[in-house]
Order: sequence, then C-alpha cells, then structure tokens
Amino acid sequence: MGLFLQWIALLQFFLPGLLFLRLLKLRRTFLRTVLHAFALSGLFNYALVLLLSAAGLFTQGVVLLLVLLEMLLLFFTGGQVTKTTFSLTAVDEFFASEEGGVRRISQLLFYLAVAALGIQGAEALRGFGQIFSAWDSVLSWNEWAVDWFSGTIGTRKTYGYPQLIPCMWAMAYQISGEVLNFVPKGTAMLCPFFVSLMLFDLAFALRKGALFGAVVLNAWFLRNLDPAGTGAEADLIASFYTCAVFHLLFLARRSDKNSNLLLAALTAIAAGCAKQSGLVILFLLPVLAYSFGLLRGRELLRGTVCYLLLALLFAGPYYLRFALRASQGSDRSNYTHVTKKIYGGRGRGELFTAASKQFLCKLQLGMERDVPTPKRADVRFDRGILHGILQFYGWQFWPALAVLILNVLCLTALKKTALWRGIVWGIVLPYILVWSLLFCYDLRNLMPFLPLYASGLALGFLTLAERRWFRRLLLLSAGLLLAGLLIFFPER
Repeated sequence: MGLFLQWIALLQFFLPGLLFLRLLKLRRTFLRTVLHAFALSGLFNYALVLLLSAAGLFTQGVVLLLVLLEMLLLFFTGGQVTKTTFSLTAVDEFFASEEGGVRRISQLLFYLAVAALGIQGAEALRGFGQIFSAWDSVLSWNEWAVDWFSGTIGTRKTYGYPQLIPCMWAMAYQISGEVLNFVPKGTAMLCPFFVSLMLFDLAFALRKGALFGAVVLNAWFLRNLDPAGTGAEADLIASFYTCAVFHLLFLARRSDKNSNLLLAALTAIAAGCAKQSGLVILFLLPVLAYSFGLLRGRELLRGTVCYLLLALLFAGPYYLRFALRASQGSDRSNYTHVTKKIYGGRGRGELFTAASKQFLCKLQLGMERDVPTPKRADVRFDRGILHGILQFYGWQFWPALAVLILNVLCLTALKKTALWRGIVWGIVLPYILVWSLLFCYDLRNLMPFLPLYASGLALGFLTLAERRWFRRLLLLSAGLLLAGLLIFFPER
C-alpha cells in the first residue's frame, strides 16, 4: 500500500496541471504537455495546501479524495490533450534546411545533446531512490514541508523564503501518510532533465541548432555545481520555473499566443512563490510580454492588471503574512546575513574577485582545487588591485582569462539576434553582477538563469564559428590554457 501511495504522490505532481490543460482544451505535443503540467501543478498544489491548511482540512483522507476527484474529472472531460508532431523526419528536415558548415556543427551538437539528455535522465531516475542529506534541504526546505504536513508551520520562522516548494513536498507526504523523501527528492532531480528537454524542444521550434549546444553546456554547468550533493534541490526547481516561462513565451510567438501567455503568467507566479529569485521573473513578465511582441497598448495594460491581480492572489498571502510576522518580531529576513555577515567583513571588490574565479574556474572549467568560496577567500589588495587578482588566481589566471575572452566574444556576437541579446544583456548579466556582489556565497544561486546564459553562449559561439579569425582565436585560447597548465601545474 505504501508503494502504491508513493506512485499516487508522484502523479499529483502532474495531475492538476494536466486537468487544467484538459479543461481549457489546450492541445500540445506530449513533451510540452508533460513539462507544462508539471509547472502548473506546483502552483495548484501550493494553493490547495494553503486553502486546506487554513480550513483545517489538510489530512490524508481529504487529499486522497481530491486526487480521486481530479482523476474522475480528467476521465470524464474526454478529448485529447496531446498531439504528436515530432518524428525522425522532422530531424532530417531540420538539418536539411541549414547550410553545410552550420549543419555539421548543429548535427554534432544534436548528438551531444542527446547524450546529455540520456545522462540527465538516468540521474533523474536515481534521484527517486535518494533522500535529502544536505544542510539547507534537511533543516530548511524539508523541515518546512514536515511542518506543513503536521500542521505546525505557523510556529516556525521562514526568513522570507516562500513556501511553494515545501507545500509541494508536504502534499506528497500527506498522500503517502508519512515523511518519505523519495518522491520530493526525485521530482526535484527531474528538473534539470526537464530544463534540457525545454531547450531541446526550443531548438526545433525556433530552428536554432545552437540550442542543442545550450543543452550540453547547461548540463556541464550543473555537473560542476553538483546540486544533488550540495542541497540545491530548491534551486533546481527555481531554475525549471524560470526556464519554463521563457519556453512558453517563445512558443507564444509562434502559435496559440493567448493560451501560452496564460501559462507563462501562471508559471511566472509559481516562480515567485518558489524562491525569491523567481520574483525577478514575476515582476518582469509584463516587460517580457512587450519585448516578445505579444502584447501592446491597451491589451498590454489590461493584461498587466489582470496578471498582477492573479499574482497577488497566489503570491500575496505568504509575503503579506511574512511582512506582518516580521513587524511583530515573530519572523525575520535573512537578507543581512546572506549579503553581509556571512562574508566576515570582506569588501565588495574582494567578493567580486572571488566570485569571478568561482564563475570562470569552477562553473565553466570544472576546477575544484584552489577555488575557495567568496566567504572563505583570501583576497588582498594591499599591493594593488592587479597584483591582488594575480596572486589570488595564481596558476588558474591564464585558463580563466581564456574563458573570459571566449565568453565576451560569444555574448557580443548576439547582436544579430536582438531578442536573445536583450535577454542575456538585459536580464541574465545584471543578475550575475548582483550575485557576484551580494549573493555569491554559493554558485547555486545562479541556477535560475544558467540555462539562459548557456543559450546565449551557444548562440553566440555558433555565429562566430564560421569566421576564420575566430577559429584562430580559439587555437590561441587553447594555447593559453595549455601554457597555464604546463607552466604552473607541476607546482601544484
């Protein structure tokens, strides 16, 4: 019986969203149905837990009755909610439409992306056999989930962290009747796989083979972050919601504008209810709708008003309650601790230098050795800024410089794709800058926007790859990397 209830708990991570798509008669491919049902279900489960807890009805019996009702509604509403449009023929047609040089690179990136998807899919399946083990997961997010499950959340401080994720996990606990981590942990580990699937889907939808490279690059970034071992399950979910919003916005430009825009709005609200970083997307959505050419004039004004009312309905209860409890001294924000106290008096210049080494050496090059976190880094500028930087980087300066040059060139090449340039330069890079000055105590805080950064790098790289001077510069960068390793590595 316990295993059966675990399966029901897993199904509930998809069922409410699937029912919503069915009731609105929103038909899409099987892949998009799964992805969007998962995104929507998180928000609807959050709302259900809040309402049932407020009414004193958040019990196993009531929840199982609601799940049964959802199943019956899904069965009796009838009709198809998915359509099949993907085939091997579509893959052949995609590559046939590209020129020779670009086609060869796109095909290589396609096979690498398929391999990355296979690895991430296997890791996601392994996640269902694991439990929470890191500090933040065990003593914060899961602790709150247990409190929602047991009805004691009102007595615990949440430090300004929104509660959609704990509520999702509490729903699983309530269905199974006990605190078993397998489904919550497993669904969190599904998120990197789902993000890669969205990038893979966009590559075909937008006819941009470079996005296959984004799948590979984002998988590489996550490998270097080790989210499963560092308690970054909440960050993985936040990353999924952010990527899902852009996935839906790009789809809205091609077809089903109103329905995809509605789903994007609900997903953006879910992002704001999942983690504070999601508030960036929540508040930027009207601007994004305008920038993507989806809403204009009075339509934009009406849509923004409706969207903000909807956001207030879903996100307002927690943030308003937290503000009230904080004013009464019953709760408090963690902002001062994570932006100042945690760094032990280090200045912003020191933090930026240490964060840049984490960003270039650990995240992009996969280096673990001699890459301390900013809260433990020993950066000294007493003999000048340049000397301090060189001393802090040591032998890793040259490979980091090569990667920095490559990053700048790729992102500069985005001038040919105005929309992606606006996303990367207008949203992602400012977010990374704020991270490097305030929230760089952990690289995982970058996760919500890493898929977009990987996309920008991949798109820019493919644009540059056809130019002879760029290929020569790649050889020079490889030479700098090799020189750094040969000259300095023996000392290490």
